[in-house]
Amino acid sequence: MTTSHDYISDRHSIMLLTIRFDAEQNNDLKPLNLKNFNNLARRIASSPLSRPSKLLELSEAEIGEQLEIDEKSAKLIAGLLSRKHSLAIELSNLEEKGIRAISRAEPEYPSKLLDKLKHLAPPLIFYAGDLSILNNKAVSVVGSRKTSQSLLDQAHLLGEKCAQSGVTVVSGAAKGVDMHAMMGSLQNGGLAAGIVADSLKSFIRKDEISRFVRDGRLVLLSAFPPWEKFTVWRAMDRNKYIYSLSDFGIVVRSDLEKGGTWSGATECIEKNYCALFVLDLGKEERGNAKLIDMRGIPLDIDMISREPDIYRLLSGMIERDSEEEPFIGQNVKQLPLWF
Repeated sequence: MTTSHDYISDRHSIMLLTIRFDAEQNNDLKPLNLKNFNNLARRIASSPLSRPSKLLELSEAEIGEQLEIDEKSAKLIAGLLSRKHSLAIELSNLEEKGIRAISRAEPEYPSKLLDKLKHLAPPLIFYAGDLSILNNKAVSVVGSRKTSQSLLDQAHLLGEKCAQSGVTVVSGAAKGVDMHAMMGSLQNGGLAAGIVADSLKSFIRKDEISRFVRDGRLVLLSAFPPWEKFTVWRAMDRNKYIYSLSDFGIVVRSDLEKGGTWSGATECIEKNYCALFVLDLGKEERGNAKLIDMRGIPLDIDMISREPDIYRLLSGMIERDSEEEPFIGQNVKQLPLWF
């Protein structure tokens, strides 16, 4: 029987294998990327060890023998696992700031990510707030940072409607559309989840954010260590997490063929992470018009204004859309559920 101690040990093992700690930025030891971690996960799952935590009990030679890997690989894994002192320091620092981690080895890991992304689900998620918010019905609301005030007001309205309907707003927590949608929900007693690309450690210090985290109505998540700063690559990468955690997505405004909103929306349409709605703003908004041409579902904001239950409205539109295909997931070998 797997105990809570086993899950915590698994988490620590995965952190040691995949994270460069803040105090070790000059360390030449390179943690495993997602591809290499997944390869290791499969070896562990098919070995007598069965769980990642068991690696912590082994010597370098035993790691090589149990996993049937070469000396160089065994040395790297043993070296990564030896950083227990740095791990303890980092965990203490994060705990002081109200930041926790959860791994794919744990049952509380967001099931939507595993179901939709499978082997692309991040091995670790860092978060602040109540993770169970993600189990609720969810609608993502996203859009370009540079957006007119009238569209920002529409984003706020979408957040309000989600709050009234008991639906969690999921967004990238960026300035502009994302934040207006989140605040539309939070300021009206609703729930929100922000998938941040910036340093989670810095983001949580913002007063207008932290009070909602303390109230238990906002959860902030990142697939990257909380001490690492914003990069464009991370902003692009988090798009798949936003849509995968959502039952429906709404694009308020997108530039044409550029920017994070466009990249995330086209990926969502291609990979079918969730049904994607796009505000129908006419041909002059070329980004939105193109997304609709690409199978985005046109959405009239007046319909949102009139409908008291936004989730019921979107669900009904999906049922009427004969071209909408169900999510079929990635055609890959499923990793063991615990890993």
